[in-house]
Amino acid sequence: MFALALGLGAVLLLVLILRNDSSIVTRGPANANQSLNAAWNIVRSPSASPTQLIAAETKARVTLHREPLNSVAISLIGTLRERQGKAADSQALMSAAVRTNHRENIAELWLFDHLLAEKNYDQAFVRADALLRREQNFTRQLLPQLSASLTDPAAYEPLGQRLAKAPSWRPVFMEALSETHPNPAATFKLYAAIKAARGEITPDELSALLLQLVAAGRYEEAYLDWLILLPDQVASKVTNIYDGDFSGLPDTRPFGWNFSQGATGFIEPPPGRDDPALHIIYNGSAKREFPAQLLVLPPGQYALVGEVMTATTSSAGRLGWQIQCVGDPPVAVALAPVPDTAGRWVRFSTPFAVPPGCSAQRLVLDKSAAAQEAEIDVWYDKLNVQPAGAAR
Repeated sequence: MFALALGLGAVLLLVLILRNDSSIVTRGPANANQSLNAAWNIVRSPSASPTQLIAAETKARVTLHREPLNSVAISLIGTLRERQGKAADSQALMSAAVRTNHRENIAELWLFDHLLAEKNYDQAFVRADALLRREQNFTRQLLPQLSASLTDPAAYEPLGQRLAKAPSWRPVFMEALSETHPNPAATFKLYAAIKAARGEITPDELSALLLQLVAAGRYEEAYLDWLILLPDQVASKVTNIYDGDFSGLPDTRPFGWNFSQGATGFIEPPPGRDDPALHIIYNGSAKREFPAQLLVLPPGQYALVGEVMTATTSSAGRLGWQIQCVGDPPVAVALAPVPDTAGRWVRFSTPFAVPPGCSAQRLVLDKSAAAQEAEIDVWYDKLNVQPAGAAR
């Protein structure tokens, strides 16, 4: 009789596996799951006897006789098959359980673990994505496994494809990634895979990678990674000063402006112009952070160029752009103080040299000369750094 039941169960399993019908509606196990708790405790116990395991399977089969779509019972039998060394049967049963109930976590977890072990990353990450989207409780368990998989180069492309869809668990995963892979190279390769899958790297994600590289003194690597990972339509607009015309390109610190950090300045159209510019209004004494960004210029001769307009005569000479070699202390290589433009736009060009050993520079609006308390009202636009021969 038990053999007959096994045969009928196999037929049922075959039907469930072969039928990939989205119209299947799970009726739910009613109180069956409660009656299966004891059976699950037996199956999970390494010391369970063969008699106890047979009893657990019998309970699962009784449940399936009453409720043929009970995914918990199917998962239990699948776990038993694994204990018996029948890997193919176990995988078929777990797949059937997931088809029967798309919220069957036990089977989904089993499939994820086994697909990951088989390096079937594409399907493993599909399972992980399903679990993480519906259950935050799986975050602690699954995210380290996803991160650890990146020791295999074959994992980057399929994981990038999952992350390109911007799942809800992506921010938490990205935040934890650097703990598993302290070397930023892993993060860069994953971001490149996301971009290749037509996903977007958020400014915060990109800034986290760039700041990590900059903190390690890897300025050129950070700059190149930034150019590669920027959206193509933004990268095509990059010059030596990022967003020097203040058109509102995405903030990607440290190479973008630091306005999101509370730097003093307004981006708005000046009088008589439609396009936005940088407007600085300052009383001359309050503690403020001013606009700044990181540059990576090779040694050579350059000119800092731009347009400036002073709205008050008291503004002249009390503010100016400074370019500093990054270091402790920073060394200034250029200073372009504010002239008195009498309310008109004036083009300026300040020559400077980047010496050998100055691997990165900081462009910052300097207020060191603003000692007296009088309003400074200055506009800036079209800032850039040009090689000496190209400056006009």
